[in-house]
Amino acid sequence: MVERRPILFCCTHSAGEANTSIALAGELARRGVPDLWFASDENNRAAVEAPADRSEVEFVSLGEVNPRLALTMLDEQTYNKVMQPSRTKSVQARICQLSDADHHFARYRKLDELVTKVEPAVMVVNRFCMYAIQVAIARDIPYVISAPCLPSSLLEYALPKDYPTPSSGLPLRMSWSQRMTNWYFRTFMKFIFLNRTILKQAMEFNKHMVELKMDVDNTRVRVQHEKAGMLLCFSVFGLDYPFPVPEELRTLGSPFRGGA
Repeated sequence: MVERRPILFCCTHSAGEANTSIALAGELARRGVPDLWFASDENNRAAVEAPADRSEVEFVSLGEVNPRLALTMLDEQTYNKVMQPSRTKSVQARICQLSDADHHFARYRKLDELVTKVEPAVMVVNRFCMYAIQVAIARDIPYVISAPCLPSSLLEYALPKDYPTPSSGLPLRMSWSQRMTNWYFRTFMKFIFLNRTILKQAMEFNKHMVELKMDVDNTRVRVQHEKAGMLLCFSVFGLDYPFPVPEELRTLGSPFRGGA
């Protein structure tokens, strides 16, 4: 008897983030790899089921899209606040808008139930699907992180001090005033949780983690990356300024759909 080795893909509702996971699952389906599972919001069902070929991809819905967490579903006033010209205020507004502890841990519990049923050999997790990473760590399941972004955005914590902070809009060769702006932006990002709304949300997340007896250290991006078996970055280094990267990082170019 051949041992079951299920692969479980997990991603958020966002099509831009889901495309990379769908491309990977579709390629494995074309190669006839069995026991492919895909857990995501209901809006991704059709896109996930379409690539079925020599093998099927079993879609499991984690629920409908939460309109509060979808940038494409925000009202005009909220969208303008999140995308305002001020980079610091925009980042702060985005974190306030896109954080929802109750939603996060409801998804965590649904996915934890699925993992108990499927017993995956490995999980392929979208970078923003934090609850899936936490499930993988809690269940001691090997996992890979999939990220359709620039390497510098994925590895922001590992960037040199003189590197332009992602989202700052600064060039590699900075003037004195630009270096001061870069220092301010990076310092602002480090202390962003001092914002009253963000701090309150962080306390809500902490309350849930205490109830589930979760290690708070596992919420840190650096720790999550260090525990991952591989970081799949759907980009190319030519689009980014050079910087040292960990051995686990693999750049795969842009994501695709359909046969090669």
